[in-house]
Amino acid sequence: MQYRSVIDLNRGHQVFSTVKWILNLLLLASPMVAGCVSFNSHKSDRQVAPEAACLSWFEGRHATKMTEPGVFFAPNPSLGCFDGTIERKDAGSGSLALAEWASGPEQTGKMLVIRSHGGDAEVALTIAEDLQRQRSVVLAHELCASSCANYLFSGVPHRETTPNTLVLFHGGFSDQSRFRIESSLDRLYAEMGDKIPDPSADRQRLLDTFDNNRMRQDTLLRGAGVDPAIIYAVDATDTAMLPAKLCGEDTISSRNFVFFGDRDAARLGLAVSKGSLLNDPVIVNRRISELGRPFIACRLSFDEFTSLPKSR
Repeated sequence: MQYRSVIDLNRGHQVFSTVKWILNLLLLASPMVAGCVSFNSHKSDRQVAPEAACLSWFEGRHATKMTEPGVFFAPNPSLGCFDGTIERKDAGSGSLALAEWASGPEQTGKMLVIRSHGGDAEVALTIAEDLQRQRSVVLAHELCASSCANYLFSGVPHRETTPNTLVLFHGGFSDQSRFRIESSLDRLYAEMGDKIPDPSADRQRLLDTFDNNRMRQDTLLRGAGVDPAIIYAVDATDTAMLPAKLCGEDTISSRNFVFFGDRDAARLGLAVSKGSLLNDPVIVNRRISELGRPFIACRLSFDEFTSLPKSR
């Protein structure tokens, strides 16, 4: 289970860049694509079909774009469309354009339509906090996985899906993630400790950042009425031990993600306001294959969460 945000690891780079890469890799290139922001005043789009302009835009983009650096498009001030990977907010990036739109002036009926396989957890968390503050609607289109599902979809009370959309989870800022990060940092400092003035203080600073993000994560989810179990219990689940029937009878492919049907999602506070979530593992994994993704997902039920950790 990886979050796909990669920073160059040449030894000449600052150590902070290295550990930042580890934090993102364990929680979760082609040149950076600039975000395209264009405002115009087609108010009828919002009145007739709020998402229509975004869906038309997606139609002109191949599905593989969802795994490339993100691109942002705003047909009007209250409607944003994002396609691709959520990345560091570098100048000219789609993720920066999305973040600026989400944190910008409040607009009545603000809606984000998104297609993304995930990306940088901390960036997604910050964007989700702004979307929740502005009482935005998030509409997932075709695929919303990893950081997209954990924070952008789950972090707002009003969430929607287009038909046959996949919403896939695989953990976030959890005890398991923290342990993996601690272990990786220890290995890093053993190899590069001579380049770090105070490894112990550096290690503690990074873990404090992780703990702060975990607190923000839990606050975000509770603010949207969502059980943080979607992070803690999902990360504690050994998908290899799940019955094959919950994974579409596939016993070979990598079980990188889990999903919830409508009933179980509602019990976790993840009810969809418009649209629905797919329930059948066979259909879900057929859909994943159609989108060209090299993994499968398994369905989790609410009852399987009862003996697993919910939050700190």
